[in-house]
Amino acid sequence: MRELTAVRTLGALVVLAFVSTTALAGPPFQTDDPEPIDYRHYEFYTFAASDGTPVETDTVGPAVEFNWGALPNVHLPYHHSRHGDSARQQS
Repeated sequence: MRELTAVRTLGALVVLAFVSTTALAGPPFQTDDPEPIDYRHYEFYTFAASDGTPVETDTVGPAVEFNWGALPNVHLPYHHSRHGDSARQQS
């Protein structure tokens, strides 16, 4: 009985592999910089952000981003940020 279940499962996987279609989509991420950094070049950014409601403010920053083209077509990123939450007291 177990062998029959294993054969059916394997058969279902094989059929699924042959009848499935390739996803017609782009990369699985969103980016504003689709090209990798040139070899032996770098980019350095600083930034901060804030978002909130009348009750709470969430901040990110100061933050830095460093991108390095260590090898041809290789993009090595480094990100560091400080996160903070600030809740206002209700009186």
